[in-house]
Amino acid sequence: FDASELALLKYSIENASQFQNELRKIQGVENVSGRIQFGGLLAKGDETAVVVFCKAVNIQNEVKVCPRIEENIVEGRFLAESDTNGAVIADGLRKGIGAVIGDSVILVANTKDDFQNAVEVTIVGVIKEKAAQANTRLVYLSMEKAQELLYMGDEVTEIVLNTSENIDLD
Repeated sequence: FDASELALLKYSIENASQFQNELRKIQGVENVSGRIQFGGLLAKGDETAVVVFCKAVNIQNEVKVCPRIEENIVEGRFLAESDTNGAVIADGLRKGIGAVIGDSVILVANTKDDFQNAVEVTIVGVIKEKAAQANTRLVYLSMEKAQELLYMGDEVTEIVLNTSENIDLD
C-alpha cells in the first residue's frame, strides 16, 4: 500500500455520528452518510490476492444518499442491514477472481495505526461500475465490518449528503 492510502485513514473524521447529526439539522440537507475509503487485498481461497479499493458504507443511509446504486447491481443484491459480513464486488473483480454469490473471501488492509488485519466477508452482490478501473477493483462492505477491520471506532474518511435543489451551503 502506498502512503496516500494510509494518510486517508490517519486524517479521518472522528466522532462521525455526532458530526453527521449536526449536518442533518441544516435546512435543506435531506440525507447524510459516512463512508470509509481504503485500499486492501482480496483473496479467494489459496488464490493470489488482488489489490482492491474498498468503500465501507452505512447501509441504511447510503441507499438514501445514492438511491441509484441498486440499479447497477447485475447479480445478487446490494448490502442489506443484516449483511454485517456481506460484500458487494465489482463485476470485473468477480470475473478476475472467479467468485460467485455466496463465496467467502478474505479482505486484508492496513489499520489506521499501520498494522495489518484481515476479515472474512461473503459476496452477496455484484455491481457493474462505469469506470473501467473501478469495475476491476471496487468492494463495498458495511461500515461496521470496516471499522472492525481498521480499528476505527466512530470514524469515517468522508461524509456524503444530498440536499434539496435550492440550498446554499456557503
